Amino acid sequence: QRNLLRHALFLSFFPQLLSGPIARAPQLLPQLEALPPVTWDTLRGGLFRFLWGAFKKLVLADRLAILVQTVFAAPGEFGRVQILMAAAAFSLQIYCDFSAYSDMAVGTAKAMGFTLIENFRAPYLARSIQEFWRRWHISLSTWFRDYLYFPLGGSRRGKVRTRVNILVVFAVSGLWHGAGLTYLVWGLLNG
Repeated sequence: QRNLLRHALFLSFFPQLLSGPIARAPQLLPQLEALPPVTWDTLRGGLFRFLWGAFKKLVLADRLAILVQTVFAAPGEFGRVQILMAAAAFSLQIYCDFSAYSDMAVGTAKAMGFTLIENFRAPYLARSIQEFWRRWHISLSTWFRDYLYFPLGGSRRGKVRTRVNILVVFAVSGLWHGAGLTYLVWGLLNG
């Protein structure tokens, strides 16, 4: 984008700044230039989407967090079943947390007439780990694919190089979530 004002508008488009989805310039700039009309349907749909996200965050994720933190803070005080239930609750908690922020961003944008990409597509209904990652934080996954995996060679340089590229992408993804050994190991394990 050669126009500094339009570039600044794209960079500061607040619905997607903090937690995604990550908007790409080819998808968002034309909408910013055309300024889509706000209709009753877009306003209503956007507000409902925002409220659904707020419900997932404030009612589901935050309540699950209380349960998870209670068990994880003192696992010796609980039995195996309670620990397994807390681990399952943690999985639901992080999904509700992350997808809620995306729902609120998509809803805010929609209320203003803009369309952002969907960021989560029922990832826990996936049938494989590969499908899970195609459904989880889609905009971040595609960003890593386009700006890291493809430049590394993607899958065009043989099986060993493909596997190395996947491990590099997941290691960086882990470090993106937090600068520490735990996050690096998490990324490598997922890779």
